[in-house]
Amino acid sequence: LEAAGGGGGGARRRGKTPPVVLLFPGQGSQCPRMGEGIYRSEPAYRRHVDRMCATLRPLLGFDLRERLFPAAGAEDADGFRAAFDAPTVTQPAIFVTELALGRTLVEEYGLAPAALAGHSIGEFVAATLAGVLPEEDALALIAARARLSEEAQPGGMLAVALSAARAAEVAA
Repeated sequence: LEAAGGGGGGARRRGKTPPVVLLFPGQGSQCPRMGEGIYRSEPAYRRHVDRMCATLRPLLGFDLRERLFPAAGAEDADGFRAAFDAPTVTQPAIFVTELALGRTLVEEYGLAPAALAGHSIGEFVAATLAGVLPEEDALALIAARARLSEEAQPGGMLAVALSAARAAEVAA
């Protein structure tokens, strides 16, 4: 850790800024109103959220902001939490919240992360923030992924540890 600039603040004692790594979590980290405080107080963050929600609206069939930032008391309504936890809400909500925060830190505040990493939806955020995956493509992918996750029967998801070429060969 010391060589990497961490470990007990050694880098700070030498006058160097330690490297920053942004880590983005996946599904299971969501909650209603996540990001609402920064949405209300930070114009740059709000612009990023609004832009992505406008792109997602025709793909999802609803305005994600209505689910992220419900009217007062809506969380107490029957079925709100179950509706919020549906993949078609949570996956886009996590993606939009994380990417808007990442873009705000990097583009507006000049944070220069040494690395980006994520788990599940967070992997898409990291790839998009790194410029590897265009935002519009990522939003379409997240919306499709969420819909497919929601439509899958229990136990209907599968991970295959094969290259694309090998999988095509096996499928033929």
